[in-house]
Order: sequence, then structure tokens, then C-alpha cells
Amino acid sequence: MSVAVTAPAGMNESLLRRIFVEAEAIWKPVGITFDWHLLASTETPRPWQLALTIENPHDRLSAWQEPLGWISFASGSPDCRIHLSQASAEELVRDTPTALDIMFSVHERLIGRALGRAFSHELGHYILKSKGHTSQGLMRATWPSEQLLSTDRSGFELSPEQREIATRHLLQR
Repeated sequence: MSVAVTAPAGMNESLLRRIFVEAEAIWKPVGITFDWHLLASTETPRPWQLALTIENPHDRLSAWQEPLGWISFASGSPDCRIHLSQASAEELVRDTPTALDIMFSVHERLIGRALGRAFSHELGHYILKSKGHTSQGLMRATWPSEQLLSTDRSGFELSPEQREIATRHLLQR
């Protein structure tokens, strides 16, 4: 899957890699691989690409209650643009008691993990062509912050039924 990525100027390349690695690990069991294309701010995604925009953490005064990621739907169909909020991920890490007093490298790892998982969830909406959420797994509406930041990826997978739907939709593409 080709993904055109627009990131804030000066965003650490290692943070981007962490986001990509997390998404790749979550979607690999479904058979999805990614071809990431980092765009300059003046470039636009190709019509056949999924567009990922990582919002600049300084564009908003407060990320309070802003989701980690979102995708829009029009007439019941998902848009091909996914947005992630670095500011919301930063706030999540700040508000997680076990993430206090961590080194910068660990902080970046947590931000990358959270945003990679948020991207994977929004990609699930796109691939499944559904706004729906489940009570568990990748498509649940919310996760406890401890689970979202954990090194353990259990709980971030598609159900067998969702995998079947995803495979069917991807074959139609």
C-alpha cells in the first residue's frame, strides 16, 4: 500500500520511522506492506495513494481531548486521508503515570508507538470501509494509555472476520 506522508517541518526522521515500523508490525499478519513516500510541504499525494498527514504539534493551542488520529467519511465511504496528532500523543505520554521521567529516546519511542497504533486503527476504518468500533482489538474506540504505550502489541489485531473483510476489500482494489 502506497502512503504519501506529510509531516511537520523538522520532525525527527527517527520518529517517523517508529510510526512506520509500528504500523507495519500490526498489518503484517494481514499481508499488508507499505511503501512510504515522504512529501515536501508543496507536494500533493497521487490520486491512488493513501494520504497521511501528521499535524504540527504547534498548530493548536491545546490538544486536550483531540484524538490521536482520525479519518473522515462522506456518504458512508472513508476518505483516503488519515490525520495523526503529535500534540495528542505528547499529551497522552505526559498524562500516563508510568511514562513520567523518561529519557528523550524512550519518549520518542512511546510517541511513535502511539501514533503508529492510531494510524493502524484509522487504516482499519479505511480498509474495512466502516465507521464501526469493536469492544476489543485494533478497532476498539479507545484504549487505556498503558496498553496504547506498551511494548506488547496484543490487543491491536483484527478479528478473523475483520481479516476476511479486509482481504476481500484489498483484492477489490
